[in-house]
Amino acid sequence: MRTPIAESDPTFLIETRLRELAVERSSLLCQLNDFRAATRVVPPEILSEIFVIAATPLRLGAVCSRWREVAWDTPELWTTI
Repeated sequence: MRTPIAESDPTFLIETRLRELAVERSSLLCQLNDFRAATRVVPPEILSEIFVIAATPLRLGAVCSRWREVAWDTPELWTTI
């Protein structure tokens, strides 16, 4: 049985917050996995076109190994350095 005294106990409050954070972390990991899955299905040719329009090649290459490979294989990104 939960009492008002237990709810004001620092240990109880910390454990409650940890449970809340664990739920939030789980939700964020699901969102991250969805994003990763979506970007994996984009063909390198399309990704390359997006890169040319979107940003600087050094930043793109720092995202992940796949993006780095696509960036290095896209000569248009390296014409203005």
